[in-house]
Amino acid sequence: MTTFNIFNKARWLVTIILLITFAVPHAWAGIAYGTYVEATALEAGAHYILTGVKNSTTYSISNVYNASNRKSVSVTLSNGKISLASNSTACTFTLGGSNNAWTFTADNYLNDQGNETSNCYLRATSSSNNYLGLTSDNLTNEAKWTIGSFSSGTATMVANGDYSRKKVRFNPNGNSAAIFGAYATGTSTGTDVKFYRKAVQGVSDNTNYGTVSIAGDVITATPAEGYQVRTSTPYTISPANSATVSQSGNVFTVTPTALTTITIYFEAAAPAGTTVTLSKAVTENGSFS
Repeated sequence: MTTFNIFNKARWLVTIILLITFAVPHAWAGIAYGTYVEATALEAGAHYILTGVKNSTTYSISNVYNASNRKSVSVTLSNGKISLASNSTACTFTLGGSNNAWTFTADNYLNDQGNETSNCYLRATSSSNNYLGLTSDNLTNEAKWTIGSFSSGTATMVANGDYSRKKVRFNPNGNSAAIFGAYATGTSTGTDVKFYRKAVQGVSDNTNYGTVSIAGDVITATPAEGYQVRTSTPYTISPANSATVSQSGNVFTVTPTALTTITIYFEAAAPAGTTVTLSKAVTENGSFS
């Protein structure tokens, strides 16, 4: 009887742990969370989300698995900015490649087992269906994209290669829910997608002196041995007035109003025990003589 009670309590403990685990929102390791602003250009290495609008609500490609088209998830657009939390299910993409052969690598895509999967590339997959895939193969032309000129962040997006269904469109009425698919280039279904780009970029003025890392809209400076964040003008904002910055030690919290680059400056740290010798004597009343 005692053994049964111990086993029973252990089983309930495991059940409670599992319930707690699945109840807590998961912070995806890969998502480039933070503030996104309307894109005006493409830059390899930057993070983007692809969006469309239905009934005044903005939708992004979802990171949830789907065998054919890409599901959508609503995101909040406020004052021209979209803010993604670390547990958002919006799919963010790292842009690679170059003009007329861009690649979009999903940062936080979940496979059919619900596991976060790296190195999945957005690609056209069919000439007979409006499928838009995420696969590990980026070598074919179907995973390389030609992006048209931006108009308020919106642009045509057409895959290279031979598939005839290769133009990315946001379809607000697809399969009873809004979806993103690849359609014939002459289609009138849906709308072209609107690009938003992660707003905050952080750089070091000299990586030999120190490096920076970004989590959301927060930049952390890590000085090399013998160096520190510069005490006078520790950072600059470019373009001017594109953000405000709050500094706490080596941590810089950025509030962007537009695409912004924050440069962190480092300098040699004074050796421990350094004393400063004054060239003049100090009088009893505290003045220099």
